[in-house]
Amino acid sequence: MKKKTIFNIMLAAMATTFAACDDKADSDYVPGEPAPENCMTVYFDADNTPESVFEEGQTVAKEITLTRKVTAEAAEVPIVCRRVDPQIKVPAAVTFEAGQATATLVITAEGMEPSRIYNYEISVDSRFADPYADVRGSSVFSGSMVVATWNTYATNVSMKWTTLGVTNTWTTTMERLGTLERYRIKNFIGSGLDLELIPGGDSSYGKTYKVLDFAKNVEAYDDGTVKGYYLYDAAKGDYPVWKVGDIEVADICLMTYYGSSDYSYISFKERYAVIGVYFTDYTDETYDYYNYVYLQWESESEE
Repeated sequence: MKKKTIFNIMLAAMATTFAACDDKADSDYVPGEPAPENCMTVYFDADNTPESVFEEGQTVAKEITLTRKVTAEAAEVPIVCRRVDPQIKVPAAVTFEAGQATATLVITAEGMEPSRIYNYEISVDSRFADPYADVRGSSVFSGSMVVATWNTYATNVSMKWTTLGVTNTWTTTMERLGTLERYRIKNFIGSGLDLELIPGGDSSYGKTYKVLDFAKNVEAYDDGTVKGYYLYDAAKGDYPVWKVGDIEVADICLMTYYGSSDYSYISFKERYAVIGVYFTDYTDETYDYYNYVYLQWESESEE
């Protein structure tokens, strides 16, 4: 009886404590600011790419698409500069014509040093943005701009891929973007597309290896376990279809991570890179999965 009484007292004390905590939490709660009345819900479209690379001598101008839900009236929507490097020039506002759902903001830059990355973060004026709206985009947009030239990094790069039991080989060129840690493989596995490689942190495959991420001509893939990219023709807005030997590729998904393990990596010391392939679909409805593209080069030949 004594033990039960003590236990009941403890439960009562715990309940009182939790209730006090809950009361405190309730008293500390501050509701968010309501959405502006008659808000147009203006936002930066999700298809805007955050990174912009310009060749030396090219006019530096980045077009950014904004979308709005309420389109009846014309509107001039102020743009707020949250963090912008001084070389980057952002217009004070973007203009929507009556009935127009989208508008284009053009960001420019002057006096940029080659191979130096310049950053900006901008937002839609809070009077025109609804933070609670379900939209395909955001009222805040962050990006970067860089001026650099692609130079030859290595020639006679051997590229090998075995799929459906057949080994295919190509000889290609690797280029480097200025002095940045960014590279690209010309005509990746005969697709006609250049694949950009971005070395990251240390790979699990060894101290000299860096994990690889990809950019340009790719579309992100993430099923919760595997992270990677479809090969995607950015210029045409479609997946490339091409022949590898006697078979025709319908789509291919490159693999960067399976769970916490990295499957694409590069070693500049070993002059070697591996790109994981999660799956490949072919136009004859056959498929293949879990294989690799291997790249090997003898020496660097940067110009």
